[in-house]
Amino acid sequence: MRFSPVSSLLTLLLLPSLSSADPCVDGVRDEVALRRQGRDAEALALFREVVARCPQPRVRVQLAWAEQAVGRWIDAERDLRAALATRGDEWVEQRRERLDLDLARIREHLGQLQITGGVAGAEVLLDGVVVATLPMTEAVSAVVGATRVELRREGYYPVRRDVTIVAGVVAREEVQMRPEPVATAPIEPAPPVSAATPPPPSATPAPPSLRLSSPPPRVDPTWRTVAWASTLTASAFAATTVIALVFRQVRFDDFHRDAGCFVDLGSGLPTGGPGCTSAHDEVQAASTAAIVTGVAAGVFAAGAVFAWVRSRGAPTVEPSSSWSCHPAPGGAGCALRF
Repeated sequence: MRFSPVSSLLTLLLLPSLSSADPCVDGVRDEVALRRQGRDAEALALFREVVARCPQPRVRVQLAWAEQAVGRWIDAERDLRAALATRGDEWVEQRRERLDLDLARIREHLGQLQITGGVAGAEVLLDGVVVATLPMTEAVSAVVGATRVELRREGYYPVRRDVTIVAGVVAREEVQMRPEPVATAPIEPAPPVSAATPPPPSATPAPPSLRLSSPPPRVDPTWRTVAWASTLTASAFAATTVIALVFRQVRFDDFHRDAGCFVDLGSGLPTGGPGCTSAHDEVQAASTAAIVTGVAAGVFAAGAVFAWVRSRGAPTVEPSSSWSCHPAPGGAGCALRF
């Protein structure tokens, strides 16, 4: 839309008042001339400068018309609605009915969006522009058609989703935000332990004593073989469990990183395309594999402990003997005890 008949008529009605000494009204002469030449983008930039100096309702209406001409529907609705909200302005009251029609035409290009869920303080962006902060107490205007919605907050994974906006309809989207892993602080090493002071030497050292203890228990080679086999099998199942859990986490992150993938709460089935279904099925398969191999690893580990205990067998019962030395008159005496 370049220059609508209604806005042209209202501009003509505005021009007679430009002969007044009002500097705010006089400041829009060049902008109106640019719009008549079809140079709406240039006029829009100048209108914004004028509104920043003189936020009068009639000047804000001109700004809204320029925004409407270049397709900035959200800005046009905001500025025209702000001008119409001014009560008691003679210029606006005389043209209120026509301005209401302009507002209705602008709203034919707009719908509304409201986000529920998420995390308090998260920013809501529409096509890269921040429009609200969670929690949203009311819906915000959005241009009709496909809109890229993004939610982001420090410490959480961003959420991105494509939403179709319909004129005059409030689109409500419920989202969930997952926290990012928190880095743990490094563990400080313990202070070094000072070496203990050795006790002072005694006047007369105790004579050494040599004891011959009983031989170590026998080792059963059959149970030892079983123990080694069970240990290796338990280790293999444990490694498989770790691999399954790592693969499950990778595919789980892939599923939730794709904004189009989610699980239907009613049926419990994934939606969003073949890639989402494949990721969901692989997560389920990896979970089952981790459970089965984890249980198997526990069973074989318990068997390995039992086999190692049995492999030690019972100690050989043989008479024990020991040497014992002690001080004696004129030297030291030693004896062999059985």
